Amino acid sequence: MLKSFFLSIKEVFNRDFAEKAAVVFSGGVAVGFLNYVLHIALGKIVSVDVYGEIESLLALFSIFSILFLSVGTLSAKYHSSAKAEKNEAFSYYLVLFFRKKLLIPGIVILAVGIAASPFIAGFLKLSSPVSVVILFASIFVFIFMAINNGALRGWQEFKQIRLAGVARAFVKLAAGVALVLFGFSLNGVMLALFLSSLAAFWITNLFVRKYKKAYYNSKKEVKHSSRIKFAGMRKYAVSVLLGTMAINLLLQADMVVAKHNLSPEEAGRYGALMIVGKIIFFVSGSLVPVVFSMSAESYQKNIRTISIFFNAVLLLLLIALPACLFYFLFPELILEFLFSSQYLGASQYLGWLGIQAFLFSLATLIYHYLLSLERVAISYYFIAIAISFFFALLFFGKSIGEIVFINIVFQLIAIATGLAIAYKEKSGGFFSKKRKSNTFDKSVNPV
Repeated sequence: MLKSFFLSIKEVFNRDFAEKAAVVFSGGVAVGFLNYVLHIALGKIVSVDVYGEIESLLALFSIFSILFLSVGTLSAKYHSSAKAEKNEAFSYYLVLFFRKKLLIPGIVILAVGIAASPFIAGFLKLSSPVSVVILFASIFVFIFMAINNGALRGWQEFKQIRLAGVARAFVKLAAGVALVLFGFSLNGVMLALFLSSLAAFWITNLFVRKYKKAYYNSKKEVKHSSRIKFAGMRKYAVSVLLGTMAINLLLQADMVVAKHNLSPEEAGRYGALMIVGKIIFFVSGSLVPVVFSMSAESYQKNIRTISIFFNAVLLLLLIALPACLFYFLFPELILEFLFSSQYLGASQYLGWLGIQAFLFSLATLIYHYLLSLERVAISYYFIAIAISFFFALLFFGKSIGEIVFINIVFQLIAIATGLAIAYKEKSGGFFSKKRKSNTFDKSVNPV
């Protein structure tokens, strides 16, 4: 293990990994910057209590969109297999397959969300359910953007993914600030979220269409010869869904519960802390799609993957540790500069929010690495941890300090669980060149 670790240090600037990581990292920084300009601008132009409402709904958007985030992760796995076989036709077949399968569930979720909007608004102490309705409309559009993103991730088209991400963030920023200034407040921010999702879908669709020609040139052959091992796909899909749900709960549940448990002003202050602390995650999170796609492709080719994982961990440490130190040393300066003096009442927790974000980033990295190697058991452990985390917050997170403490404890539990699974399966997981089975199979037609 030590030999592999030191080897990974020597290979941290491996050309292929470094080039792809640089593209994703730079794009992630641009997206993160635009998103943070939006959050900070909103923190300056709305009241503290309205800011808490905005952050809680944005967190809710992430939680409810988990199903379709998992679709992106799932399809990326199969598109990676298609890339390994240089099969563009099959990739477009997959895009059409997922669109067909998710249209009706998407409509159902939209209808249920609209019907439940008064209850959700009541839980979050919102004055009107209109913003919740707009949020679910955004989720519906997000479905098809996630399908397109999965194809681009599988083919490691990181430039196109980041271009779409930057465009989405820019539309959200411009429309969000403009609509709030025009007096639309919370509803304006949700409408900006909807418009940005539309823009991202349109752009990713343009990129995915390049596989269309190959599909229609061999349409009959693809339909009759391209197959997915559907039973294996279903098992993998369930694990991806549960794991993505777990990751999003670990990331977003604290803000939703803070809005429910704390006063409007305290919830707004926690929202500001969360946004600043999670800068670490939004920057380092760019490593995840690189690790997942490269590991999945290497796994399909029976190539050793451990150096990819260690490269990402080393880069995560280089990003997170200096940021955490800065948060501990200058919390008041950071909050007053980025927001205003209204948020200084909770400045003593900023460093710990940085630690929390670093731990979450590490847990996410471990999860996606294991998932790329088809170690699906990690998803079931993570969902149990995440559900326990939510209820621990709901019943015991009655102050900002308690929420932060509970969060750090459960992030550590998630990391320990992931490493334990990796160690347990080290003969066939972290260090093995052999894969268990190829889920990209040609035996059962799912359509």
